[in-house]
Amino acid sequence: MRTHKNAGAAISFFLTILLLTWGHLEGSPILCSSWHTVQLPGYSGSSGWPGATDTGAPRVTGWEVVWTGRVPNPVWGTVAEIFFFDGSSSRQLSTCQQRLGAFGGYIFDATYIADSNNVVWIEDDGQNYDVFGYDTAKNKGPTQLTFTADAHLKRISDFHDPYVVVECMDQWIGGPWVPTYVDIHLYDVKKNKSVVLNPRTHNLGAQVSNYRVVWQAYNSFGGSMDIFLHDILPGSTVQLTNWPTWLHYSPSLSDPYLAWWGFEPTLNQYKIFFSHLKSILSWSDIATSNALQQQQLMVRVSVPHVIWAWNDDTEGYGIYHYRYSPPFSTTTRIWPMTPHEPGMCEWMDASGSYAAFSWNKGGEMHEIYVYDLVNGGPPQLATMHFGPSPVFVQVSSRQVGGINAPVVVWESYNPGSMVNEGFISMRPVCDPQPKADFNSDCTVDLLDYVFMCSHWGPGSAADLTGDGRTDFADMAILFSEWLNCAIQPPIFRGSGATFP
Repeated sequence: MRTHKNAGAAISFFLTILLLTWGHLEGSPILCSSWHTVQLPGYSGSSGWPGATDTGAPRVTGWEVVWTGRVPNPVWGTVAEIFFFDGSSSRQLSTCQQRLGAFGGYIFDATYIADSNNVVWIEDDGQNYDVFGYDTAKNKGPTQLTFTADAHLKRISDFHDPYVVVECMDQWIGGPWVPTYVDIHLYDVKKNKSVVLNPRTHNLGAQVSNYRVVWQAYNSFGGSMDIFLHDILPGSTVQLTNWPTWLHYSPSLSDPYLAWWGFEPTLNQYKIFFSHLKSILSWSDIATSNALQQQQLMVRVSVPHVIWAWNDDTEGYGIYHYRYSPPFSTTTRIWPMTPHEPGMCEWMDASGSYAAFSWNKGGEMHEIYVYDLVNGGPPQLATMHFGPSPVFVQVSSRQVGGINAPVVVWESYNPGSMVNEGFISMRPVCDPQPKADFNSDCTVDLLDYVFMCSHWGPGSAADLTGDGRTDFADMAILFSEWLNCAIQPPIFRGSGATFP
């Protein structure tokens, strides 16, 4: 009998140490360990590739998501409209079908400006392509924000409250996406004014953050591709790069840091460039590769981190993280965890303290990962998707109960329904954490029951009533909270959204 008692005591002690090691902060908010994915309600995609300018391409800020979807129309079959998901339900914001223009109300490039509660998009108003907006806080709109005297095509390139940067191009010649010029229009939503940026005939890939705009530019008749920077407050523009043999692409801006990638054709050499904009013309290369590019090179920056995907000389194709913290800045290969693992990065994004990427492991198997830029560690598998097309992904975060919770939206083509589908994935936050959640996993379940039973009687480890002992009064609290934070579907308790 004594042997059984000793064995029971040992097991109880082991469980106690294990559960307490996981941590217990009674009543405090915690970030749940598992990811949860739900389909965006009311998501109306269309056939074709995800992330196209006319439909799909969901953009997330916090857990607010906007996208362009197609709805039935008696004249045109379908027309594109703007949809907004506020964390609990979706609604249609635009009424383009009431203002059918020459293209049947062509509408696209929706984006959400969180600070001003505005959703903005590009729409054919019957004569021109202009910026329209909807105030989600006042439930007011849609309102035409810009009025042009031309029929030029426009697309939203980036936004940062209160600024939206729009690429404006003339009518195509020689086929799609071959315009004779492309200008950058910097639009101030609050002041309702715009500035045209066009140091060269083709100005592309504009990014805006705080009071700066960066983009890549080249002339129609050749020459180098260079990076330009516009300082909004003084209204000045400078050319950051000026190397005759180098081509510079895909600037990514997160004030006060900027990153882009470059290619030198004669050397077949690729570099990742990084700039601290405190000194505008001070920039350096942080990585070099002479490997031939097999896949699209992508680079994203989020203060003070840079993440990119490319072919390394020795390790093969993978994803890398550069942390700027002089004098000991570091570069880490974060994926694949082993060299030469098959697959490729299809899409990448970085925002706040998180990065996300979609990884194609071959065939129709796609995986979406989220990486903690601040704390490091291996990327976390958020969700998997099976389908033949690439997966468009965007990442954001939302403060819930003082915790920075990651949120991912993604889109892919479903061959069965022949439409694009949109999803939102997240690690929900329990706020407040149930008192009986002793192992801090967001769920009051059997593990918590075992912990309470192992501390039955005098003591405070599982005492929920504060009377100095664990008894049936505490057990009643545990059962009252039983599975009430089991987040299927995800529930943001006390601070936000419940998914239907």
